[in-house]
Amino acid sequence: MRIECFQHIFRPTHQDLSQTEQRVLIVTIVALSILTCGLFALCWLVGRYYMKPLDLQPHAPRAQLPIMPTGTHHQPLPHRESSNQFVGTGPLIEKQRDHLQKLKALAGKGEWASIGSHTTDPHSGFDWWMFPTDRISHGQGARYQLSSNDIALLQENVSFLESYRTGVKLVLGSWGWDADHHCNLQNRHPDQKWTGYTIRLAKMMHSLSLFKETRLLWSVSEFCRQNNISLAKEPWANKYLIPVCNSSLQDIQNSFNQFINELERDILSIYQGHECGFDGRRIHGRMHVVRALIFCEIMARYLFKRHQIPIDFTYLRRAIALHDAGRQGNGKDQWEGRSRQELQTHLIKQKIPQEQAVEQGRIILKGHENVSYEGILRQSGDCLDIQRACTGEIFDEQYLLFLQNSLHDEDLTFRQTLIREAKEFIDLSEGIKHDPNFNSNLGFVKHLLDIIDVNKERWPTLATIL
Repeated sequence: MRIECFQHIFRPTHQDLSQTEQRVLIVTIVALSILTCGLFALCWLVGRYYMKPLDLQPHAPRAQLPIMPTGTHHQPLPHRESSNQFVGTGPLIEKQRDHLQKLKALAGKGEWASIGSHTTDPHSGFDWWMFPTDRISHGQGARYQLSSNDIALLQENVSFLESYRTGVKLVLGSWGWDADHHCNLQNRHPDQKWTGYTIRLAKMMHSLSLFKETRLLWSVSEFCRQNNISLAKEPWANKYLIPVCNSSLQDIQNSFNQFINELERDILSIYQGHECGFDGRRIHGRMHVVRALIFCEIMARYLFKRHQIPIDFTYLRRAIALHDAGRQGNGKDQWEGRSRQELQTHLIKQKIPQEQAVEQGRIILKGHENVSYEGILRQSGDCLDIQRACTGEIFDEQYLLFLQNSLHDEDLTFRQTLIREAKEFIDLSEGIKHDPNFNSNLGFVKHLLDIIDVNKERWPTLATIL
């Protein structure tokens, strides 16, 4: 008999058990107490008092349910259409939001063990709605099993995503991990430590993968690497670990040169059309887009080289290059949806599968900046170039997400240097954006890079792109 079955005797009403199982256990306890003239009841009370917090695996598969794969040969997913038990995205969002408050309350009381694993606390079981996936679970059946449409709807809900990410960070914090800085917490409670509760970790990774939360999934992967955490108990989850990128800086430079051809051939003409229409002053035109691309490239290479963070450079370049493609006017951006469609269309033309293109198009929308490092970099490249509108004003650095909360002096120095050099580069290039050299799309990027090359001693950070 599995050890959790034995432990369930002392918790017959635990939420992991079905109503039938609960009734059987309660009847068994009462019957044994009567047969032993109360001796079993006494032993039961003592055992319940001293029983350690459970480390159950609420989603482990039973023989009749093809739930979690336990090896390299994954069993097929149950057909979603065969079950009508799903609670719906609305109730799921509400359930998750309410339970997050309970977890915050536990954290406030220092009861971290009940966040990091299953304990006797009734609020310690929550994986189903805090980290929902597309699989049936032992404890909840199909009540929180998501379809691809459900996931897409939830990805569009900003409040859900904020709650979802907070829940992930809270659980990682209970294990002593700082998800924002990708390192172990320095000043932590004695109970903020890895509990060995691998199933919760695996469920979290699976869910993050489904929701394309690559930034958090990278942090979880680093948590496992830095703390030598094995997924041997849940080997099916190994595929969600994001590996350290092995690309060389030369490979990145070569792919950047190739993208310049794509940019000048297929993308800059969109902004040239804007400049001939509503954007005669070239506020959101080619100069802005190419400068933002340069800033993104420099920041991405720094993260890759300094922190070994894997960046999808091609995706990032296309996203920043098309982030204003749908504009129909200057001022506040009211055309994000159109720009997203422009990006999706371009990705499909570049042989990206339609489903993936639709998913990647979300990077343009507000509220999706923190989903991935590509999103943070896309926002930061655009944000740095807003300094073109800060004549006589101080650039508000709080809106720049890049290395915003880093604990490393080297990062903060790089960030400040980049802001200063970017401002000088913007001021110089803005003054010549109507120069004949920038009339043609062909060679546009080279002319801007030549400016950096001439000033490379003055701008050593910008010169890293050369």
